[in-house]
Amino acid sequence: MKLVHHLFFNDKYRSLFYLLPLLIIGCVTYYFYSLNGIVESKSIEKPKRIKKEKSLKLFDFMFNLEEEIKNKNLNLKNIKITPKKVILQIEDDFLKSLKIIDFIEKFSSKVVVKKLSFKVLNDNKIDLYIEIELNKKDIFYKKLRPKEVKNKVLYQKKVENNLKIPLLKDEEETIKIDAIINNTVLVDDKWYKIGEKINDEKLISIKRDFIELEKNNHKTKIWIYQNEYTR
Repeated sequence: MKLVHHLFFNDKYRSLFYLLPLLIIGCVTYYFYSLNGIVESKSIEKPKRIKKEKSLKLFDFMFNLEEEIKNKNLNLKNIKITPKKVILQIEDDFLKSLKIIDFIEKFSSKVVVKKLSFKVLNDNKIDLYIEIELNKKDIFYKKLRPKEVKNKVLYQKKVENNLKIPLLKDEEETIKIDAIINNTVLVDDKWYKIGEKINDEKLISIKRDFIELEKNNHKTKIWIYQNEYTR
């Protein structure tokens, strides 16, 4: 007790007693400050960028493609998948098969149809072969305006009261050919044969790349342009 009393009244030790709590508080404050700094530096660390591999894109495409084939209820005869390409063989209705081609072309600009062919099995059924590749570069297509195909009719002129009056005006063709197979033509999702009428015009001839219609003894040829499905 005397020793404590002696130390308390000694100027040197008395100063040490006053500074000791401040040193303890300073050490504790520095410890918590440094600990918070480490936690904060870890929390703001930027995540690493993970590059998406080409095989992952191919997997995504194949997953969506198989779902589309199931939804369309198509008969998938054969499928072959490699790291760079996909080969499909479908045996089904002509119109249903065309819809899967449309899905592939609209899926992504990186998806490219490299080869396309088919064999006619019967009136409406085909054996379709498609070879698809994934392109690394984005492909941008310039939007082109389709050329208008017009059939111009000669004017018949009649002189009456010294005035020339046109009896017939130019008619712009509104019939669009989707496909020609054997002796049938596909117009607006409907198949026509020779002798049947398309928009009140009689179908009198079907050729490889055009059809011929007749109305009021006037014959009109309608051509199919840039159509991969003409055989």
